[in-house]
Amino acid sequence: MNTPALECSEWLDSYKPDRGIPWNATSACHFLRRTGFHPGRERIKEALEQGFEKTVSREIVSGSAKLREQNARTGYRFAAGGEIQNLKAWWIHKLVHAQHPFAARMTLFWHNHFATSNSKVKNPRFMLEQHLLLEEWGLGSFRDLLMRITKDPAMLIWLDGQDNRKGSPNENFARELFELFSLGVGNYTEIDIKEAARALTGYRQRLGVVEFKARRHDGGKKTVFGHTGNFGAEDIVELCLAHEAGTRYVPGKLFKEFVGFPPTPEVATELAEIFRASNFNILTLIKRIVRSRIFFSKEARRIRVKSPVEFLVGTVRAFEGRINGLAAAKSLQAMGQDLLEPPSVAGWEGGRSWINSTTLLARYSVMNQWTSKTQEPQRLAAEDICSRYDLQSSEDSIRFVMDLLLDGNVPSLEEAIRRELAVLENPVDAMRTAAFLVSSSPEHQMG
Repeated sequence: MNTPALECSEWLDSYKPDRGIPWNATSACHFLRRTGFHPGRERIKEALEQGFEKTVSREIVSGSAKLREQNARTGYRFAAGGEIQNLKAWWIHKLVHAQHPFAARMTLFWHNHFATSNSKVKNPRFMLEQHLLLEEWGLGSFRDLLMRITKDPAMLIWLDGQDNRKGSPNENFARELFELFSLGVGNYTEIDIKEAARALTGYRQRLGVVEFKARRHDGGKKTVFGHTGNFGAEDIVELCLAHEAGTRYVPGKLFKEFVGFPPTPEVATELAEIFRASNFNILTLIKRIVRSRIFFSKEARRIRVKSPVEFLVGTVRAFEGRINGLAAAKSLQAMGQDLLEPPSVAGWEGGRSWINSTTLLARYSVMNQWTSKTQEPQRLAAEDICSRYDLQSSEDSIRFVMDLLLDGNVPSLEEAIRRELAVLENPVDAMRTAAFLVSSSPEHQMG
């Protein structure tokens, strides 16, 4: 990463379009891509017409409660058969067709933060209900989100909360609550973990309903972070949020997610103050980040390796296309991101770990299949695109794809593709080939 030209004190200042960084197609694509998935041509045009402020107000929202209810009903039908692959296909379909891509992206973010795998839970309904929990609460109060995930059936199974009882405490959830969910490494002691595990005793799930059994709970005094009391689960969550690290850890992680690199210590302190002042409101914090000068800085653009979901879903959405959910789930697994089955409680490492010789080949393969000439509806509808946007030559198609996927900012790649496709006269064939070449380019792997 290049060192940002902005002073740290300016990073969170509000972005105002100017000559240096105007609100143009490149800026609009950066915003829409980073806060959702790669936008289609009409959405880019709309963002330019609306302007920066209206676009932010429209995009950075929690999503529709009515739509969540509809999604939940559909999700239960997919989970009812007991096949996790069907639930993965349902989720991918949701991502491709999401009316609120920002909210959909945030559910994906929290799935990686509270990484839970069906490989141990072995219950698609429980995995669906955790998904719905993250979807409903993931843009509200982090306190509420943390309280609810503590008593989530899938989480109780995943981190052995069911086995955590008086006289025989299980430390797994307490450890990950501190290390991965709220504080980060180095901000607690082993004694804190042992004492917190005692406070978290007493919960179990029965047929998906979480119950508190007082006889299984250790009601004695515990000392956590230097505070002593007859603590229960709610008290431990409050102690995490009162801890200095509890106001810095999640804001720092969200900053890196959206900006692409970690905040400096000074910026981390400012983010913590914003988080605390908002009573741990997630949406308030994100709005401040994505409206900031550092978010729109040149140093923050195209520096993140796209996750397999960002890559596949974003490319399909860019071309306003469709895809077979079951096939896509297998493709994502080959690319290294098996939804609902993360590799560990730490989730996916992300960043450059997404790319190796095997996963890169899988990216090429799925794009080759998706752009191939076929009548199946989940493929790239090149004919429809050429007709809709009046693309009458191969040059029209190449320019369309370059502008769509790379903001028209890689002239050397465009020239190389023009030379390679010089023999193609049909704009539809040129559209398919250009879409494959550009989506497979190193530049398109970055977002």
